[in-house]
Amino acid sequence: MAFTNITLSEDTKYYLKLVAPNSGDGKLDTSVSNFGIHKGGLVTQIEYKVAADVDGNVTVYRNNTPIKTINKTQGVEVLLADAEIKRVDDATKAVTNFVAALDRNLGYDRQNATWYNEAFDGITVLYSYLSYDIGLGDGSTGVISGEAKSVPVRTAVQDTFLSGVLENRADLYNFKSDSENKVRSSMILTGEYTDGGVSYPSGNLGALTTKNGTTMQITLPNMMLFAYSKMWYIPNANVTDLN
Repeated sequence: MAFTNITLSEDTKYYLKLVAPNSGDGKLDTSVSNFGIHKGGLVTQIEYKVAADVDGNVTVYRNNTPIKTINKTQGVEVLLADAEIKRVDDATKAVTNFVAALDRNLGYDRQNATWYNEAFDGITVLYSYLSYDIGLGDGSTGVISGEAKSVPVRTAVQDTFLSGVLENRADLYNFKSDSENKVRSSMILTGEYTDGGVSYPSGNLGALTTKNGTTMQITLPNMMLFAYSKMWYIPNANVTDLN
C-alpha cells in the first residue's frame, strides 16, 4: 500500500484485521487481531403495525398500542403528521402503500351514503436498534450479545510511516498549516471488499440465486461509511510498540 509515495510497513501488528499470509483460503489470522467488540447487542425493538377495519378506519400501532387513527374520509397525510409514524414511513413506505392499496369510502347505499371499505388485519414493521462498542482491545472482558468475551489486547500503535515528515526537532508537534505533511489526519472505515478478495464488486455482501438459477449480486453502496471512526490527528512524535 502506498501513502503519498511512502510504502507502509507490512508488519501484521499495525493492521486491525488481516488475511492469513500465504493461506489462500481467505481466512483471517486471529493471532494478530487487536481490534474487537467490547460490548453491545440489541438495545431496542419496536413492532409497528398498520391495520384497517370495515368502517374505513386505519390505525398505526406501536407495540399493540394505537398511535393514531384516521377515518374513511381522511387521507394518509393525517397519519404522516405524526413524527414517529413519518419516520417509519420514510424508511419503509409501509403506511403510505398500505393506505393506497385499500379501497376506502366507496360504494353508495339507498341513502346515497358510502359504505364500502376494505378491511385488512395489517402489516407489521419490526424496528430493531443494535449498538456495539468497538475499538482497540485492552484485554478486558465485555458483554457481547449477553455473553462475556475477552477483547484482544492491543500491542501496537499505527504504522509510524503514517506520521508526518520530521525535518527537525521543532516539527515534533508542529500543528501549523504551512505544510500539509507536518501533521496528518486518519480515520478507520469499513472495508469495501469481503474476505473473499477484491475480485468481487465494491460493497459486495453476497449473492442470491433464484429458483430459475439466476444469480443476483447484493451490494451495499458506500460501504466504507457503514461503520467508521472519528477522525484523529497524527503528530510527528510517535512510538512503535506499547508493550
